[in-house]
Amino acid sequence: MSVAGSLAAARVYHSATLLPNGKVLFAGGTNSSALASAELHDAGQAVSDSRRPVVSSVGGLTAGSGGVLSLTGSKLTGDSEGSNNNSAANLPVIQLRRLDNDAQIPVLTSAVSATAYTSRAMGVLPAGHYRLTVISNGVPSIATLVSVTAPTLTITPASLPAAT
Repeated sequence: MSVAGSLAAARVYHSATLLPNGKVLFAGGTNSSALASAELHDAGQAVSDSRRPVVSSVGGLTAGSGGVLSLTGSKLTGDSEGSNNNSAANLPVIQLRRLDNDAQIPVLTSAVSATAYTSRAMGVLPAGHYRLTVISNGVPSIATLVSVTAPTLTITPASLPAAT
């Protein structure tokens, strides 16, 4: 752990919430008395927004197996050969993490351009809420919240004959 800056008001027993844009919201707590205030803290990643990948839209995902993640945006590919974990590729790293337990879901690339991304068929994907981040050349996008819906069940026949 390292110090990332000071808050305007010292506080303990407060909440700290990581926001999708990378900032942290500190709320409530106490110092010598109860605090009815909140502060927004920016860890200052020192990344110019002109280099940051931007996610514009994410295609609907359905829970189960075999789903494909598709998204559009800008700056989705790298501008050098160092974007994908030091391999010679301009592929982005896609992080898909559950909000309830922070489990990371592996996402493998099928097709990518500077403005569109499609994954390979994904494994079993549980329904729930996820945080999606695109990392290109080590620069993360602002996280996008994604909801994975449960599959729709269809029961046939729709009605049963009358019974005694």
